Amino acid sequence: MGLILSEVKGNYYYSEDIERLLKPLLHSFDVTYMSKYETGKSKWYYFFLKPERHMTDSFGFDRELLCVYFSYPELHSRNFEQINEILMKYRIRLDQMVCLFISKVYNAEEKVKEFSLQDPERICFIPFSENFLTDGKPDLVTLRSHFQEYLFKRDLFAIESPIRTDRYFFGREDLVIQFIDRIKSGQNTGIFGLRKIGKTSLIYAIKRNISSKELGSFVYYDCSNPGFYKSSWEECLKMLLIEILNHSNLLGKIDVNLENFSHENAPQFFSEGIMKILKEIPENRLAIGLDEIEWISFKTSPEEHWNKDFLPFWQTMRAIHQTSDGRFTFIISGVNPKCVEDESIGGYDNPLFALIKPHFLKPFDEKSVRTMLKMLGRYMGIKFEIDFYSILIKTYGGHPFLVRHACSKLCELIKERPITFTKEHFDTHKKQINLSLQKNVKQILNVLSVWYPNEYEMVVYLSKGEFETVEGYLKEHPEFLEHLVGYGLVNLIDDKPELSLLILSSHLKEEKQKNDIEIPQKGDTDTIEEIRAEISRKRNRIEIWIRDLIRAGLRFKHGKKCMSALLSALPADREKILCRFGYEPVFNELYFNELTTILVKNWDFFQNWLNRDLDDVKIWLNTINDFRIDAHAKDIDEEELAFLRICFKNLEKSLSGSGELKPN
Repeated sequence: MGLILSEVKGNYYYSEDIERLLKPLLHSFDVTYMSKYETGKSKWYYFFLKPERHMTDSFGFDRELLCVYFSYPELHSRNFEQINEILMKYRIRLDQMVCLFISKVYNAEEKVKEFSLQDPERICFIPFSENFLTDGKPDLVTLRSHFQEYLFKRDLFAIESPIRTDRYFFGREDLVIQFIDRIKSGQNTGIFGLRKIGKTSLIYAIKRNISSKELGSFVYYDCSNPGFYKSSWEECLKMLLIEILNHSNLLGKIDVNLENFSHENAPQFFSEGIMKILKEIPENRLAIGLDEIEWISFKTSPEEHWNKDFLPFWQTMRAIHQTSDGRFTFIISGVNPKCVEDESIGGYDNPLFALIKPHFLKPFDEKSVRTMLKMLGRYMGIKFEIDFYSILIKTYGGHPFLVRHACSKLCELIKERPITFTKEHFDTHKKQINLSLQKNVKQILNVLSVWYPNEYEMVVYLSKGEFETVEGYLKEHPEFLEHLVGYGLVNLIDDKPELSLLILSSHLKEEKQKNDIEIPQKGDTDTIEEIRAEISRKRNRIEIWIRDLIRAGLRFKHGKKCMSALLSALPADREKILCRFGYEPVFNELYFNELTTILVKNWDFFQNWLNRDLDDVKIWLNTINDFRIDAHAKDIDEEELAFLRICFKNLEKSLSGSGELKPN
C-alpha cells in the first residue's frame, strides 16, 4: 500500500477532498509531490506519483507519473498544452509518455480520447472521473484494468507523420549533436536518405534543441508546399524572409523591405533583411531547414522554371552565408542528393557543389531498434524475445518506419496483452505483414529506379543472387556503391555487397514473376540517330495511350460535359482556339504538355487507373517532354538517356495496365 508523503499533506492546497481523490491510487503509487498550476483562467492541481513495484513490472514505469486534477466542469485544448509544459519542466523526474487525468467533467474519458486522436504523438492519458475514484473506490485489480484499457489498446508503433517531440524520437541523438555543432561552426549540411527514414524528424529534433538551449534561431520550411515551389525564385526568397520574421517575432518590428521583390533587387532585399534579423536573435545566429529539397531543384522539380531558378536562388543563399561569416547557415534535406553532387548546371558552376557534402541517413542499428521497440512496447503490454529483434533487422534492415509498422501490423493480428513477441509470431504472420508494407517498399525502390537506374540494376542482380555480376560492375564503377551503401540498401560483408533489407529481395522476386521486369541498359543504341528514333517511337506510343486514357476517362467521368472539363484544364488562350473543335477531333490538336496538364488536374479520377503517385507521374511526363531530342535534333548524355528510359518503362508499365484504354 502506497503513502502520501508528509510534504504533500503539509502543502497549502492539500485538503480532505484531495485526500479522497488520492486514496484509491495508493494501491499502486506513493504520492510524492503536490502543486497548483495557475495562469489566466486556468487553475488546477497536479501531483507526482511514484509507482509500486508491481506497476513497474506490468507497465514499464521507471520514473514518477504526473497526475493532474481539474476541478472545473469544462476542458479546453490549452489545458492539454499546459500539461505538456509541466512534463517538460520536470522531464528528468517524470515519465514523458503517461499522465493520469482526473476531472469533474462527466465525459472526461471521451474528451481525452478525442484529444489524443488529434495527435498520435500526444501523451498516453489515463482518464479518471472524480466519481469513479471517490464513490467507486476502485481496488487494485480494478485500477490495473483501468490502466490496461488505456495503455494496451493504443498502437504507438503506427505513427505515420514525422516525429515532432522528443517523446518518440529514437536513435539519432548523436546526429542531432553533430549537426548542431556544424551550425555553431558556420557549416551547412545536406541530409539525404530513403523515404520515411526519419529525415524530417531529425530536422525537428535539431530545431527543438537549438530553441531549448537558445543557441540561435532555427526556421523549418517544407519545400513541397505548392505555393512555394510553384513560385519564382525571388518570390520564394520573399516567402522565406516573411517566415523568418514571423518565427522571430520581428515582423513589423524592424525595417525590412518586403515590397517589389524582383529578380534585380531580390538578392539585395533578402540579404539586407537577413543581416538585420541576425542582430536581433539569440547568439546572432540563424539556420534554415529546407525540407523536400527536390521540389526546388534542377531536373527533380515538377516545375520547369527551377532548372533556371535554382542558380539565382542558391547563389543568393550562398552569398549571405559567406558575408555573414557563417552566422547564416542552412540544412537541406531530401531523397535525391543530385542538387549537391552535380558540378555544374547548364554550363554554370553549381553554387551548392563543394559547399555541402551529402550525409546519407542510414537505417537504425540493432541497439537503436531494440531501444525504440522496448520503449514503445512496454506502454502497450508488449515485450520482445532477443530473436525477434534479429529477424526484424534482417528483414527490414533497421529502416525505422518499416520496423515500427511491421510491429503495428503484428499488434493488429495478435491482440492478446500482455504478451512477448517471438520469432515464431513473426514467421507465422510474415506474409500478411510484408503485404501491408508493399506500398512503402515500392516507394523505397522508386528512389533508385527513377534517379539511379544503374544502382537499381545492382539491387535487382543482388535480389537474384548474382553477386559476381555486381562485384564486377562495382569494380568498374565504384561510385555506384556510394549511393547503395549510403541509403543503407547494401552492406559490405568481407568487402562483398549484400542486400541489407531482405524484404526488397522478396518484393523484387515477386514483381519479376508478375511483370517479368527488365532493366533498361545503357548502350542499347550506338548512334544518336538510333537514339532519336527510339525516343520518338516510345514517346509517340506513350502519347497515344495517354490520349486514349484521357478521352475515355473524361467521357466516363463527365458524360456530356466532357469537352467543358477538358477545356477548363487549359489556359484561356488555348481554350479559345480549341473550343471550335468537337470532342474527338480536339485530341489531334493537343500538345504533349497539355495532355499532362489535363491528366494532373483530373488526377483524383485517373490515379485509380494508373496506380502510381502523382509526383512520380509528373516527373516522368515532364522528363519525356523535355528530352524531345528527335524533334529538335539535340544530343543527350548517357545519364539523361538512362533516366529517360526509366521514365518510359514506368509509364508504359502503368498505361499498359489501364484497362481497355490502350491502343490496338
